[in-house]
Amino acid sequence: MEKNKNNYGSFICSIPVHNSDMTSSDVTVSIPPHALNIKEHRKILVKPLSQRELAEGWSQVIRKPEHRLKDVNGFERKYLLFNTFSVNLAQLPEELWNKMTPVYDGSSIEYYRATNMRYKYIIEHTPHDNQIRRLGECLLDPKYHVNEIRELVNYLDDNDIYGWVKIRASMFLDRL
Repeated sequence: MEKNKNNYGSFICSIPVHNSDMTSSDVTVSIPPHALNIKEHRKILVKPLSQRELAEGWSQVIRKPEHRLKDVNGFERKYLLFNTFSVNLAQLPEELWNKMTPVYDGSSIEYYRATNMRYKYIIEHTPHDNQIRRLGECLLDPKYHVNEIRELVNYLDDNDIYGWVKIRASMFLDRL
């Protein structure tokens, strides 16, 4: 797997292309690996999900990053090739909200970190984090929190906070 330096957070992945002699009427539950008849491998560009896609509930399943060997004092060390994003809490994917670990500067929290299979996130600490968290909690069962969701969306609009949480809340309010 190669790293693509042109697109922020994207990478090139090799995907197998199969030769299939099956017709549309064939129904197969599972195909053994030796019967897949791989014709070639095609390189495709994999991009991270947009905030709109995160708001719609999409989740990206990707494999672990490749590693490189680096010579450190005569020893070869293996290090992984992660893509790093600096985001606020409203932009952090939903599945990572419970995986945030604080990074301290002395006795106060400087920022949070979260990692999934390929991406590392540095979550900047903002004064609006409590409101963003509350909006995320309200969206778990939105029908009981309509007025609070409306107030929190207005608050985030007033403070120019953008991310999947606000998009999902706005989509919910538009459906009412």
